[in-house]
Amino acid sequence: MNDLDYILDFAATLGQRMLGCGANLERVNDTMNRICLSYRLTDISIFSLSSTIILSAQNADNQSATRHVMVPPANNDMKRISRFNQLSRQVCSETPPPAGLDAAAIVLGLGISIFMFGGGISW
Repeated sequence: MNDLDYILDFAATLGQRMLGCGANLERVNDTMNRICLSYRLTDISIFSLSSTIILSAQNADNQSATRHVMVPPANNDMKRISRFNQLSRQVCSETPPPAGLDAAAIVLGLGISIFMFGGGISW
């Protein structure tokens, strides 16, 4: 995978998770757009409904890519939305290497799954 793939995978997955928690479409679009802009992607196009997201962008090498993800029915969870917003802000401010976004997406998915199935973190 190239950097563009990692970035779009991360942004689309984060948008999917946010919508799945009941986040506002406008906020989700803004979040995905900010992530793409923080990595200097251009020609960003986002189309989202409550059940699907289509995200495309172009990098500095004029490579283009598109992601289409389906969104499960929403369960409102403001704590999860807040965590996603925090992750988004951190990625936009620190812009980690795109390959690192793959690991962030895995941790994001695992962390959410733990809480979804009644698990927790103890120190």
